[in-house]
Amino acid sequence: MELPKIEVVWRNFPVSKADKQYARPEDVSRIVEAPCVLECDGRRIAAAIPMESPNFTAILRAVKVIDYISTHRGSGIQSTSRIFGFKPRDQIRSPFCSYADLHARQPKPAEIVANFAAEIEPIYRKHFGAEYKHHAESVVEVRADYRMGSSVFTSGIVNYDNLLPYHYDRGNFDGVLSCMVCLVDQMKGGELLMPEYDIGLRPTNHALIIFDGQAVLHGVAPFRFAPNGYRYTLVYYSLKAMWKCLPPDEELKHARTYRREQLKKRATDENYKNESESRLRFTAKRRQGIQRLRNADTSLSDDE
Repeated sequence: MELPKIEVVWRNFPVSKADKQYARPEDVSRIVEAPCVLECDGRRIAAAIPMESPNFTAILRAVKVIDYISTHRGSGIQSTSRIFGFKPRDQIRSPFCSYADLHARQPKPAEIVANFAAEIEPIYRKHFGAEYKHHAESVVEVRADYRMGSSVFTSGIVNYDNLLPYHYDRGNFDGVLSCMVCLVDQMKGGELLMPEYDIGLRPTNHALIIFDGQAVLHGVAPFRFAPNGYRYTLVYYSLKAMWKCLPPDEELKHARTYRREQLKKRATDENYKNESESRLRFTAKRRQGIQRLRNADTSLSDDE
């Protein structure tokens, strides 16, 4: 399929990454939908591509039965979602590389959404050849144990009815793109807005949206549903931290060693938990993020 080209121009959009602002349709002058590709000075910025797959029925069933978790990220963004694929080490939460928790708690839905990476990758390669080549070369550093099948993707997230303020993604390999599959029905609004390019993409059902979430400021506009409506998005990406992961057996040994050292410290230092600098930094950042979200929620309510 040849995608219709839409020319866009970069502009300075006055939003601070520190003080999150919720996305609003009036922030852009036009909304477009699949099929299309957005280009700026000859460079592809994003694309919205209709997908066809016999597996969409199974995908929709899977995302509808997932037990979602509502959290506040450290940056202040509220998220009702579930991670799938693989996750890197996190010295605060989990000191070893492993499958995301969804695979242990709900293995069948996790397997279905992870396997869909194989259908997304050829479309990514076809429409973003140079970016895909860079992506494939970047993830050579990541062991095959930590990729979804034979794809370039290490990880993914299923978002459920998420209203997201403007932000840049973080943690992916530099210069690689994210692929977002849309599952929507009986919904108005919910566009993916890219205000720096004065445009938004409408998430039509079964559309694949490809863009660089680390380089392009983006947010989700407000939306509303009919009684049986829904909005799910499945985002596939590659985390840079995964290159540090050892073979699974060695990761378990690393985790046991780390836990043993932590227990020794706690046994000999009564103030260890409170004085841990990394824990204090994490806690302070989380509190600031939650406060920013509360302020944004109040502002949104006042304006409506």
